[in-house]
Amino acid sequence: MLVKQKLIKKHLQEEERRQEILLSLMKKELEFVNRVNNKKAVQDEKRLLKAKLLEKKLTTARVRKYHQEYCKRTKARMTNKNFKEETMFKKLFEKGLKIQKRKAFRC
Repeated sequence: MLVKQKLIKKHLQEEERRQEILLSLMKKELEFVNRVNNKKAVQDEKRLLKAKLLEKKLTTARVRKYHQEYCKRTKARMTNKNFKEETMFKKLFEKGLKIQKRKAFRC
């Protein structure tokens, strides 16, 4: 009976050792999975931040481009308006000169 108890005790110790080994392996596996998940989370966060920064840059570039085009169109419109006004005044001035010349030749 003593031999049987020793065998059972030895078998129990062997099983405890196996359980400890399995437990340590499971802990290591869990730590590995946590590290991988943390690394993925950090990479996802970096990717999102990079995407936000890129979107902000693109938005700024679009706003800048729109503003430049608006300024260009406004300048062209004003130049065209000024050209029309100058042309109109030039014609009025030429008509005034013609009238003055006619009056001068009549006298």
